[in-house]
Amino acid sequence: MKCGRLLIIDDHRDSARMLAAVLELRQADLTVEVAFDGRSGLALALAQQHDAVLLDLGLPDMDGAEVATEIRRLADRACPVLIALSGGVAEVALHQSSGVFDHAFTKPVNVDRLAALLFAPC
Repeated sequence: MKCGRLLIIDDHRDSARMLAAVLELRQADLTVEVAFDGRSGLALALAQQHDAVLLDLGLPDMDGAEVATEIRRLADRACPVLIALSGGVAEVALHQSSGVFDHAFTKPVNVDRLAALLFAPC
């Protein structure tokens, strides 16, 4: 996937901003938006076209799986690639096998693996 627009939804503000900054450094033409809760993230995901959405599973208002399900249900255009983020290995495995997410990563995110996924040529 060649990602040009990315949305990160994570309530850990510093981690989300840091991940956005690192990914922008790796890909100069990448546009990253960040939301810090599920509701505002869902609104951004539906209002803007993104190539991929990184979703923390442990959001305080709507968990990442709920947000992902709503994005898939309500998107009126091609659905972005949905990527789960969590500190729990078992939780990541469960959600990756659920079919709601296309990919899943444990925290702390291996930026090299994530970048390889996001920036690989189609």
